[in-house]
Amino acid sequence: MIENMNELRNFIVIAQAGSFTKAAARLGVSASALSHSMRKLEEQLKIKLFNRTTRSVATTEAGEQLFKKLFPLFESIEDNMNALSTFRDTLNGTLRINGADHAFLYVIWDKLLAFMQKYPEVKLELTSDMKFADIVAGRFDAGIRLGREVDQVSHLGLALIPKDRVVEELEKGDVVEILSNYAFNHEGYHLYYPNRRQNTPLFIALVEELKA
Repeated sequence: MIENMNELRNFIVIAQAGSFTKAAARLGVSASALSHSMRKLEEQLKIKLFNRTTRSVATTEAGEQLFKKLFPLFESIEDNMNALSTFRDTLNGTLRINGADHAFLYVIWDKLLAFMQKYPEVKLELTSDMKFADIVAGRFDAGIRLGREVDQVSHLGLALIPKDRVVEELEKGDVVEILSNYAFNHEGYHLYYPNRRQNTPLFIALVEELKA
């Protein structure tokens, strides 16, 4: 029998992060303490849960099976705890969002700052990723992407990028605009998310802030 349920929660976070260091930062503990916690859990279960290297950790077949069983249960608990925020004056909890760095830095950063100031007990975890992310597989609450993905030319000295991202470089002459007749307005960024998230008070508050 598991002596401490926190060890199972730690296991889930490590499996998500793929690193003791990243998981420790997320949980606010030391990596060595987290590693000790997992060895203790493995001893209790008499099963190896992680394959460890100097750079990363990955779940074993048994560990992945345990993760798939436990993650929905802990997620349900978290959702129900977040739902109780309707009875409090402020919201708390964690939201994990995947998106392009341009979306975070140039489009919604001010809104995210306003959201965090309004709800200081909420923790936002932002992951910058250039590819279209499977937010369910990646265990994200939401993703932010352009309505239409655009191919980029690389290694040729040419790039198709948002103009507001290179304003300073254009002013300095480090970047020169060409083919301006072919420039276009994209469809804007879209927020996409699993159905299970759309009715939680915490997620609704974030959506309302982004829409404001």
